[in-house]
Amino acid sequence: VLVMRWGVIILAIAIIISGCLSGEEVSKEEILSQIDSVDTFSYHTTAFINVDVSNAFIRKIEMTMIIDGYSNGRISKGNISLNSKINGITDINEFIPFYIEGDKTFIKLSGKWQKATKDYISNNGGNILNYVKELIIKNDIEAEKEDGYYIIKLKDDNINRELSSLVYRNIKLPEVNIKITGGEVEVVLDENKMPIKVIKKAKIHGTSSQGDLDGSITIETEIKDINKNFDFSKPEDLNIS
Repeated sequence: VLVMRWGVIILAIAIIISGCLSGEEVSKEEILSQIDSVDTFSYHTTAFINVDVSNAFIRKIEMTMIIDGYSNGRISKGNISLNSKINGITDINEFIPFYIEGDKTFIKLSGKWQKATKDYISNNGGNILNYVKELIIKNDIEAEKEDGYYIIKLKDDNINRELSSLVYRNIKLPEVNIKITGGEVEVVLDENKMPIKVIKKAKIHGTSSQGDLDGSITIETEIKDINKNFDFSKPEDLNIS
């Protein structure tokens, strides 16, 4: 029970987050113009979570979340794969289809569709280009060039937050207080100044009735298949409105 509780806690946190460089000039307008030219795209997101826990029984939790999907900015479809380990022992393995339409998000758990928060999937997948666009507008940018790609580093103050009421599979997890800090975002641009990869890094600090925790989150999203044709129809077995 204790192991499963920690697995669910870490899963809830996730659902809620080489070469020689040379300075280069890249304008906001160039990047924004490329983003505005995109109608559809696919994305591959990998989130790595590593947490040390003061509880002697738990000690260390590692989790990988992979999101594969495609989007037209309003509708996004795909699948989430989850794997978590506690002290090297696999605790959670799940494959979760999802469908986002406007402000409604659905995930399929145990063969049944249900509404869910869209923040995690959208900000690291279907809405990733709008997310980058907002950061470009808010931040001053300075690019470095590496092996034909441009790299810009941005600040996202919204990453810095506190989470106190975590919910997963309709289970509320009390006595858990999580603080996420850092807000470092790195965007890789191709030679045309199109964003092709977004990397977020943040630190996790928290307390709970089961022990204190301290760790990190790294989220990498690859953007590809620009303006290709995709099937955006609603899944046939999704009957929730």
